[in-house]
Amino acid sequence: VCATPTETHLEVGSRVLEAGVHLLMEKPLADTLEASRKLVSLAREKGLTLGVGYIERFNPAVKAAERFLEKPMYIDAQRLAPFNPRGTDVDVITDLMVHDIDLALLYIGEEPERVQCVGVPVLTDKIDIANARLEFPSGAVASLTASRVSMQKYRKIRFFQVDAYVSVDLLKKDVELVLRRDGDILPYFPEVPKTEEPVFLQDKAFLEAVEDGKKPPVSGEEALKTTELAYRLVEDALDRLKRAGFMG
Repeated sequence: VCATPTETHLEVGSRVLEAGVHLLMEKPLADTLEASRKLVSLAREKGLTLGVGYIERFNPAVKAAERFLEKPMYIDAQRLAPFNPRGTDVDVITDLMVHDIDLALLYIGEEPERVQCVGVPVLTDKIDIANARLEFPSGAVASLTASRVSMQKYRKIRFFQVDAYVSVDLLKKDVELVLRRDGDILPYFPEVPKTEEPVFLQDKAFLEAVEDGKKPPVSGEEALKTTELAYRLVEDALDRLKRAGFMG
């Protein structure tokens, strides 16, 4: 497991893979798109399993809500956090928003055909707060907000679909639903099972994938799609800042 600062992921990850060792890399894959592609290519070349740690997939509230999700048409995600110098070697999109990009791609089941992103540097020289809009071929839309300059922690993702509204509090680990069944409107609060620590479950799932020769929960190739999308959003946000005269 590699959980070093993002700027060292290529160096450390390459050493692990060159040594013939399967690798679970903490998200994001690397601090640049080129470095991310190099890690995926090297793992493929060596015939090794490369997994990437998108921990929200193991959040018990997400797992409890999963069985109610069917073709969501709109996803609204807000991931806000107080400022912490750790992690500021990358922008808030590749540091925090990637979790919600991953969930949006997973549950909508498509890649977006159009993306927009506005973001600004507040306390660092990188983007500290951003909002992205993803539009998918089916007509589904995802609105994602991430901040590392907020006063309080707040992590919630909401799914809107025909006959159902599903709200997941990722911090409190609870789920609220409004369902329409046979003409009745049913508020519902599914029980979120107490499970083992998500990081432990993630590591366990990776080890089992290696032992069984199966694809890990989030493969390097799958994470690369999320990473490529994150950098598309970063590029759009930076372009807007340049057009506004805030960057040279």
